[in-house]
Order: sequence, then C-alpha cells, then structure tokens
Amino acid sequence: MAHLARTLWPSLVALIALLALPLAGPLARPLGAQEAALPAFDTLIVPGLVILHAPSGLLRAQRLAGILSPPPVLPALPVGIPDSVELWLPPDEGSFVQLIGGAPPEWGAAVAIPGRRAIVLPGFATRRLPPDQLQRVLLHEWAHLGLHSYLGDVRIPRWFSEGYAEWASGGWNFEEGWRLRVAIALNRAPPLDSLTLDWPRNRASAEVAYLLSGSAVAYLARSGGPEGLALFLRRWRDVGRFEVE
Repeated sequence: MAHLARTLWPSLVALIALLALPLAGPLARPLGAQEAALPAFDTLIVPGLVILHAPSGLLRAQRLAGILSPPPVLPALPVGIPDSVELWLPPDEGSFVQLIGGAPPEWGAAVAIPGRRAIVLPGFATRRLPPDQLQRVLLHEWAHLGLHSYLGDVRIPRWFSEGYAEWASGGWNFEEGWRLRVAIALNRAPPLDSLTLDWPRNRASAEVAYLLSGSAVAYLARSGGPEGLALFLRRWRDVGRFEVE
C-alpha cells in the first residue's frame, strides 16, 4: 500500500494542478422554509433511506426504492456511505423549483443537497429526466451525497464532485473520454478554466464540463485502481488538502 501511495500521488498531484479550478459552494441551497409551503408528502421508508412523495407518486417511489435497496456501494468509498438519505419526489415543476430554491438549467434532471443528505428528483414525467436515464441520474446524485458525506468539511472542487458522480454512476461516455484524453495530450481540448465557479448552464457547454470532469476522475481511478483512489480520498479527508508534503 505504501508503494501504491508513492506511485499514485505524483500522478494525482500533477492532474489536480492541471485542473486547478475554482471551488464551488453547495450543489444546491438547503431545504428549509421551502418545505413548509408545500403540501404534505407521504413517506416510504427503506434501510438508510426515506422517500418523500405525493400520494400519486407511490409507484415511482417504490421503483426508486428498488434501485436503492440495498443501498448501492460507491467505488472507493466505505460501505454504508451515504446513510440516512432523504429522497424528495415533488409532484410537479413548481414544487421541484420550490424545493431546490430556484429554477435549475433546462438540462438539470435532479439536485443533490449534501448538507441535508437529500436528493430532489422529479416525481413527475418531464423532459428533464427521460425514463431510461432515471437510474443513472439517481445514482449520480447518490454519489454526490456519498462523496461529500465521506470527505466531511473538506472543500471539494466542483469538477471533482461532478466527475466522481459521473464516473461512479457510469454516466460518462468512454469513447468520448478516450478522444478527450488524446485532445488534451495534443493541446486541442477546450480550456479547462472554462469550468468556472458557476457550472455551465448551456447544455452543450455542460456536457463538455461533465465529460472533462468524468474523464479526469476516471484517469485517477485507472492510475491506482479502486484501492489507490480510496487511499487518495482517505488521505484527502485526513489532511484536508490535495498537496503532498
């Protein structure tokens, strides 16, 4: 393990220096006063998870409970993280916007709120979330909560949080990832500093941002394997920073 750490850390530090992007705040404003203004939600409770849904959303809640039962184990994180998660399924667009505290971009399918260990996902049919993307999007948000829960108060760059969630949920395209890595090597990729404090709201730009971030985390995982990435996250959590002394 010590040899693995010595081998992996230089690659991690070099990549992180390349991706020196501004730090982002929470992925969404916490739930709070928004809840009081909404109709009462029914609850479906399974181990490690409470699903809050409108009466009309019971079937969707049961389907999602099936995806998260037993709770998915996230790569490079300990078993059982995250736990005590709230999954909110607002019944319409208005309550969705109300719960997350503002209108998301038109491509935004769901929102994770790490400080509350909560996910807000549409409980209604919407172009935001095609049926064939439901499981992947849910696992993407689950990965956000897991990463933030494990790292605690450590400030996480937005690119890493999104990249880990993309990689852990299988959401990024491997073929495009290879093409992107070649483009980076040839200095033909879009500038990484285009990933600013505010995640791109334009769909095309956001897709590139997710691809860049997912490819970066996939590189870290390949460099040291699951054990190496787990070691990196544990070291990061313990020392509170990327740098190696």
